[in-house]
Amino acid sequence: MIQKIVTKKESKKMSICSRIFAACSLVLLTSAGAFGASVFPGVVRTSAGEADFTIELTPEEYAAVKAEPRAILYVARNDRRLSSGKGGAGRGWQKCKYHMEGQTIKLRLPVKDEIQRTLIMYVPPVEKKRGVKGTTIFTAAFYPVDDDLFRRFPLKGDFHSHSSESDGKYDPETVGAHGRKAGLDFLALTDHYQLAPSVTLLKNFERFSLSSYLLLPGEEFHSKPTVLHSVAIGHSRGVNDWSNAHVEEFEQEVKAAGKIFEDQGLNKFELYATACAEVLYNKAREFGARLVIFSHPYNRPGHRFNAPPAHVDALLKRRNFDAIELGYGLQNRTVFTTLAKLRDEAREGRFYPVVGVSDAHDTSTRLGYSCTIAFAPTPDLDGIADAVKNDFSVVGRLAEKDGAIFLGNFRLVNFAYFLHEFYFPRHDEICRRQGETILKWLETREAEKLRDTKQELEKQQQELNEYQQKFWAH
Repeated sequence: MIQKIVTKKESKKMSICSRIFAACSLVLLTSAGAFGASVFPGVVRTSAGEADFTIELTPEEYAAVKAEPRAILYVARNDRRLSSGKGGAGRGWQKCKYHMEGQTIKLRLPVKDEIQRTLIMYVPPVEKKRGVKGTTIFTAAFYPVDDDLFRRFPLKGDFHSHSSESDGKYDPETVGAHGRKAGLDFLALTDHYQLAPSVTLLKNFERFSLSSYLLLPGEEFHSKPTVLHSVAIGHSRGVNDWSNAHVEEFEQEVKAAGKIFEDQGLNKFELYATACAEVLYNKAREFGARLVIFSHPYNRPGHRFNAPPAHVDALLKRRNFDAIELGYGLQNRTVFTTLAKLRDEAREGRFYPVVGVSDAHDTSTRLGYSCTIAFAPTPDLDGIADAVKNDFSVVGRLAEKDGAIFLGNFRLVNFAYFLHEFYFPRHDEICRRQGETILKWLETREAEKLRDTKQELEKQQQELNEYQQKFWAH
């Protein structure tokens, strides 16, 4: 059905009941917590020039649209290149031509520039009076992107978490299940001084055949006499296993590395700590680490910084790591102190990749609040590492009272906000069910129930695959 704009005279003949029903439907929709109108595809290539879209409506939204023939579909006029329709609700909006097919809306729009396109179905007020506003039946959006970004996978994950194998609350498998329940696409278990728990987690999770959830080998390594904390991801041999087993060799290498920092003005303790970092960073890479991450450089466990600022300055200048933790649990002071330091570094021409992590010890409540969204060229560890190292990732702070915060380059932050609002909610809901399915099996770990668990996970995975195929215009 082609959109029809009725006259004022015709509008007065409309049933008052139908207008009330439409308004009530909107109230029910916004309070129900269900997914609202969705645009498919949600992400399209700018190189396509134009694209066909389908807006899938909820039953409440469909009823509201049918009950109100004065409803008008608008698209945000984010630039001056939109050519579909005539005029709009003010300078910022332009009318769209569309037709209905069942409970869906079909339309075609230009997709020439990389910016969010918001669509609203709006019912203007019957009488134009000051202060009288119309009603919005639904809001939806799509996002054209250039080919280099379209080819990348937005993977949400966490590079820093702990289990009961060090100082965490839960066993490794439960930590892994909590990660999926929190909506993560990847998770690194990084227990203190040891790689083995993360390797065991990977092996044990193979029983679930959950291909879209990447569990990464990881370790939080530090030499006990120093305050250095760092994370290695993807290595095959424990960094601290080596330093503990080869104490004399370790100390010799630390002594040699100390010469690198002799002109930094460090005291004896700071020089030793910084040299330890240099040696352990090199060992992590020797053992195959895809990422070496400098952990929470400005954490304040008491009334002081965990690491002396001079020690941190020396590590920043040396830059023998791949990224710095910016997001750290719920501690905004740590996050924004680090951000302030990186701003000062940027003014001197020094730039560092950053990642968001939870450092979760109680993974049932803290996973997913602080994370990284890596726009990876391939959905694997190598792709994630590539994204972090080449500034194709953003830090996400998702537990803020007044809304999510994303930190990174301007282009990706804008895209991340769109995905957070229009893509990840349904993605996260499916992941939540997968995590709950695993947690339920872990309660008993009964072998005879594993087959049913795998079948349920496979069904959920198929649902996620189909959703992702619809959302990206492949």
